[in-house]
Amino acid sequence: MSEAEGMGDAPFSSRRGMFAGLAALAILLGVILIVDTLPRLNPPPPKVEGKRFLAQDLGPIEAIEIVRGRKDFRLENNAGTWEIIDPSGREKVGNDRAEDFLTTVLDLVELADLGPVSEVSRQEFGLDEPNERISFFPRDGPEIQILVGDRNPPLTGTYALVLPGGHVVLVGAVLLLEMDKLAALASAQAP
Repeated sequence: MSEAEGMGDAPFSSRRGMFAGLAALAILLGVILIVDTLPRLNPPPPKVEGKRFLAQDLGPIEAIEIVRGRKDFRLENNAGTWEIIDPSGREKVGNDRAEDFLTTVLDLVELADLGPVSEVSRQEFGLDEPNERISFFPRDGPEIQILVGDRNPPLTGTYALVLPGGHVVLVGAVLLLEMDKLAALASAQAP
């Protein structure tokens, strides 16, 4: 092999080494990104501490009745499939919607306990003739009702009362949002 032929391979060899080095650097940066950076971009949701709004375990729920303003409808769990029933009829609802509603409501935390219910406190917090109500019908227990009263002045929460018994409490306004999501399903049914 002549001296001129040997020199022609040197630039190609150095480029191959440079590409190999860059590839190794890219792999190393990818590993750092996956191990270190990505978990920080999607942190776990913060844990809210406090007393649960519905302290009792309801077990499996067979039906839920919701009154939200002028909308009155029922969700029934028929062999693991949720159906919505309102004046326009009966229709299957995605199980994820009903389960999301249950999870959100059952995980609500009291923002403030305002004391035992009385006729005065019912009226003061809009619970004497509530326009909003949720009734849970557990398979193995009595009906549990949540009466939803007025919203608090900054509109971040709403007053509620769990029956039977209970105290007037302030819970997050997410309760109303979840009721609205299901009410929209009821109104979306064809007449």
